[in-house]
Amino acid sequence: MKNYYYSQRFPTYANKPIANGYVMATHGCYITDFAMILSYFNNRPFYPDQILEFLKHKNYVLPDARVYNKGLEDAAGFKLRFDYNITPKPGEHIYGIRQVYFGPIGHWVIDHPIIPDKVIDPYDGQVKDFKEFSYTGQVRFFMGKQ
Repeated sequence: MKNYYYSQRFPTYANKPIANGYVMATHGCYITDFAMILSYFNNRPFYPDQILEFLKHKNYVLPDARVYNKGLEDAAGFKLRFDYNITPKPGEHIYGIRQVYFGPIGHWVIDHPIIPDKVIDPYDGQVKDFKEFSYTGQVRFFMGKQ
């Protein structure tokens, strides 16, 4: 399986507007996490600007730049399902998004779907040790199989 490491600050889409003056570079971590999950789930690239456009087109973006979790389910053709708890069915892959303390706003990282005890930080698209962050306790899980 390939690695799909994306940064919300990538020049091609860093300044793309999400909503009401919010842009990908500053508020696009969750959207970038969605892109990485879709890429791993389908084992092909699906870039943050693509998921942003999909979410906006389907009205899954809120005025404060947050997005509905149903947007990722929809983008995956409803082959992924959202839950606050890990409740996989046999054969399902599990993708976790965790909120971390990061400056004045919350930030979300994705559990690395291949390497245990690692996360992918959408701020810079780098793989980091799970222990590098202080977690808020907020976790979102998406489960499904192709």
